[in-house]
Amino acid sequence: MRHASGAVLASIVVAIGSWSSAAHAQRLVGWGFSGSSNTDRAQPALKAAAGLYHSMAVLDDGRIAAWGSGADKQVNVPVDLGAAVSVAGGHQHTVALLADGSVRCFGRNTSGQCNVPADLGPCTAVAAGDAFSAAITAAGTVRCWGNNASGQCNVPADLAGVVGLDCGLFFTIAVLKDGSVRCWGNNSSGQCNVPTDLGPAVQICAGTKHSVAILADGSVRCWGSNSAGALAIPPDLGPVVQVAAGNQFTLALLADGRVRGWGWNAFGQVSQAGVLTGVTSIDAGDSHGVAVHADGRVSAWGNNTFAQAQVPIGAGAVKQIGITYTSHTAVLRDDGSFSIRGFCNDGMCAVPLDLGPVAQFALGASHVVALEVDGSVRAWGATWNGITAVPSDLPPVVEVAARGSHTLALCNDGSVRAWGENDRGQCNVPGDLGAVQSIAAGTDSSFAIVADGSLRAWGGSTAGEANVPADLGPVLQVTAERDHAHALRLDGSVRSWGSGAPAQPADLGTAVQIACGSDHVVALRANGTVRVWGTTGYDTNTLPAGLGRVVQIAAGGAEVVVLQAGCAQDISGDGVVNGADLARLLTAWSQTGTGLAADLNGDGMVDGVDLGAMLEAWGACPG
Repeated sequence: MRHASGAVLASIVVAIGSWSSAAHAQRLVGWGFSGSSNTDRAQPALKAAAGLYHSMAVLDDGRIAAWGSGADKQVNVPVDLGAAVSVAGGHQHTVALLADGSVRCFGRNTSGQCNVPADLGPCTAVAAGDAFSAAITAAGTVRCWGNNASGQCNVPADLAGVVGLDCGLFFTIAVLKDGSVRCWGNNSSGQCNVPTDLGPAVQICAGTKHSVAILADGSVRCWGSNSAGALAIPPDLGPVVQVAAGNQFTLALLADGRVRGWGWNAFGQVSQAGVLTGVTSIDAGDSHGVAVHADGRVSAWGNNTFAQAQVPIGAGAVKQIGITYTSHTAVLRDDGSFSIRGFCNDGMCAVPLDLGPVAQFALGASHVVALEVDGSVRAWGATWNGITAVPSDLPPVVEVAARGSHTLALCNDGSVRAWGENDRGQCNVPGDLGAVQSIAAGTDSSFAIVADGSLRAWGGSTAGEANVPADLGPVLQVTAERDHAHALRLDGSVRSWGSGAPAQPADLGTAVQIACGSDHVVALRANGTVRVWGTTGYDTNTLPAGLGRVVQIAAGGAEVVVLQAGCAQDISGDGVVNGADLARLLTAWSQTGTGLAADLNGDGMVDGVDLGAMLEAWGACPG
């Protein structure tokens, strides 16, 4: 199962400057409560893997993209991880094998599953189970750490020559270079009763309570629990090159690039696999599957409760980012693709499969609102107080807003509609608003920038966040929480009000975008730098070293996420100009054409001029 093998926003972004915004040059950087920095970029993948309710892919530059359930930070890829060659997913943790043979782990560590042994040494493969991890060392032995309640980490003393490894729920299985198979740990369903007549195996995998092996002739054998038909191999299966197993189901990659499956199919994890073609590798989680295609695309299918089947590796540059105070991070790309990841409570990550291209989105505390390019509005997540019940008579919409448990929509005729929770009057849109330019939502309050640039507000708590200062003047943007609100004025200054508003730095300077969390405020300045003020909880005020070239910001309850632009010389998009970029440039040497990432001066050829530009910028992106 876990084997080794809006208009205001647009004007803000335009005002930032001239840094490259190509997809390959962007990256999300996050800090605070969830430390939600992650790779979410458009590039080919080499391998894919699945954990219980999360998925991962090793991209062609060695970065790891991860998505799905993030309650234990198992999808929060460390920014300093380095280039990976393989990745494995446990129940709530992730194990990565790096290019230098070292092993890194992130996510839940309640049983020591992420305490990589200090004396581990170089490894060739990694695997992960319920709350334990395992690795094949360069010497062909196996090391295991974490939960050992069922003996899953009691590696046989005579085990040697291991070439393949996998972990089930509470057991471990290995294949040796002579084709023999060994298994240890929980054997409640016979998953460790390796058939005596098995014959030489070339690959093995472990499901929750069953085991699977590919034999030298391409045939497949299964043993262990046959619940839901996990062992019922189709008689017409044909030659198989890889197998993967989940909870009561099995997947097989055929030699012709198709995928077959059998067993439990409650979420389509078996049936949906049958439509795939051109597949080069597969893996299975509890109730979903992932695959990499020959062209580097990643597919995922089956259970999508935690967005584990919603691949976030989009095809375009990032257009909008957002984060909730419940630690969900969302990304909209300029091709209209939308993705969201995080704790996935209340169905927020269950993006409708028929969602059309998205123009803009908004995040509430427990719901998501998407404005499709045709002006229609879609909403999903929690259903209480009608927060996702989009009015059937809603005219075409140009902007949506959400924060707490209500939604605002700015219609193309300049009117505003509201629905959802209304305990503070946040949905009681004033009848005298007139034509509205832009809208925003606080936790219990609503805001509209009207035709003359002035700000109107309604709803709100006793903290006074809806009490707009009389001398505020025209504004460009507003952001609000439960007990404080902040406005970006035409001159780039920021004005704050409400009893919970933190004191603003005297040297803030000119801002071009603002955002706020529960107790902190973030400002993006005209030079691409970021300032944060307010609470110091979860280190929200501690910016990552060297942070610059920021083009967009978002704030959650106790965290910050920013979109950082790269520079042309940073081909790999890791924020620095280094050997990884040089390697990609040399690989593309003498290529001609348009849109070449390594053609730094844009003359249609990768040559010495580009090499000189890269060496001149070595170490850090200029600007």
